[in-house]
Amino acid sequence: EVDVMVLEIDRIMLLDMLGSKEVGIYATAALFGVVINVPSRSLRGISSAVISESWKKNDLQNINTIYKKATLNLQIISGFLLVSILICVPYLYTLMKPEYSLGIGIIIYIAFAQFLDAFTSVNNEILSSSILYRFQTYFIFLMIVLVIGLNYLLIPIYGIEGAAISTMLSLSFINIFRTFFIWFRFKLHPFTKQNITVFIILIIVYFISYNLNELLVFNPIFSFILMMIFISTLYWTFIFRLKLSEEINNKAISILQYLKKKISK
Repeated sequence: EVDVMVLEIDRIMLLDMLGSKEVGIYATAALFGVVINVPSRSLRGISSAVISESWKKNDLQNINTIYKKATLNLQIISGFLLVSILICVPYLYTLMKPEYSLGIGIIIYIAFAQFLDAFTSVNNEILSSSILYRFQTYFIFLMIVLVIGLNYLLIPIYGIEGAAISTMLSLSFINIFRTFFIWFRFKLHPFTKQNITVFIILIIVYFISYNLNELLVFNPIFSFILMMIFISTLYWTFIFRLKLSEEINNKAISILQYLKKKISK
């Protein structure tokens, strides 16, 4: 995975430029951010074979459909994880050693980078299996150059947060560039009006949760649980009520039906 490779470059350069203590703080914080992109990996694995087969048949319509559905579903799921992590992770950090609090800023940068990577969904798979597959190598090489160059520039100024900013800028630039490249060369893009609605929901849920968060003065673990329940209830109520994703709604219905059968037995 490209994002894993970028984080590994960060760790190596941090170890060389700052030391092992900073690497530990960075690695711990980065784990929270990487969680946001976990759902995309299984979906990309499934989509890859279908996209490759569609290229063989020159079925651009099917690729376009997969692209849009993957982007919407990953935006919904990864967006939920993003808001949850931004609001709730600080509670967990209060249970760690004080020096680990430096990692909260890292989480924010890595989380946004991973969310954008998830949001651009299967652009990597589309390009890799197309006739222009060689450009994927160029993009990866460019990203490595960007990460290394930005790390040398930003780590001396911002410390471990500099590596996170470098990763965010590099991953974001490459994903945006690759998305526009696919749009320009193949006339394929992943955006629909539902994407705008999801962004509005994410902003609403974040600001309501953030302001409620300021009022909580309970034990960190108890506050963490309360906020997760609140965010989950508010967010998924919006998503299901507005019926933004047919796949997610159908999955939720099938889970509820399964649970009802289990309970009725």
